Amino acid sequence: MIEVYIGKIPEKIEPELLRELLRHVSVEKSRKLPDLLSILVRSIICRKLQLKNSEINFSNNLYGKPHLCNATDFQFNVSHSGEWIACAVDKDQIGVDIEKIEPIDSISISERFFSSEEYNNLLIKNRNERLAYFYELWTMEESYIKVVGKGLAIPLHSVAVKRYRQNYMEIEEVNSHIQYY
Repeated sequence: MIEVYIGKIPEKIEPELLRELLRHVSVEKSRKLPDLLSILVRSIICRKLQLKNSEINFSNNLYGKPHLCNATDFQFNVSHSGEWIACAVDKDQIGVDIEKIEPIDSISISERFFSSEEYNNLLIKNRNERLAYFYELWTMEESYIKVVGKGLAIPLHSVAVKRYRQNYMEIEEVNSHIQYY
């Protein structure tokens, strides 16, 4: 079962809480500015897999996607944007993306990075819907790329997100077809 953990990054972390959080990262990382994404992942792994922090070992695939070495049936992915962080876990490959919605030139970005079909679908949206629709497409594509584990080796314009109903979207890539609900 997919689990998603979302947290707001506090503006200031109390010293006692920081010490507790740093128990979940390596000594090397604890000497640097705390990596809250790593803390979140490690604390989830410790709790779910009943592992000690010292027993957690990560490795990366050829494209840099991290995975847990000592548990092949535990997959995770992280994202952060603005003051929010998210971690999704499952027994199968998973991807998650969150984005802070800010006013941007969604038309020119879409023209450059999205498939022609996505770009055209964005153009037909009324002005009030475009920004939300842009971020919906962007986060779906980012999540898909993270699931596949190839990062931006997969050009965004080679992936097409299609919405069929309120809770049904489909992502298509050349020679591939994945459905999301």
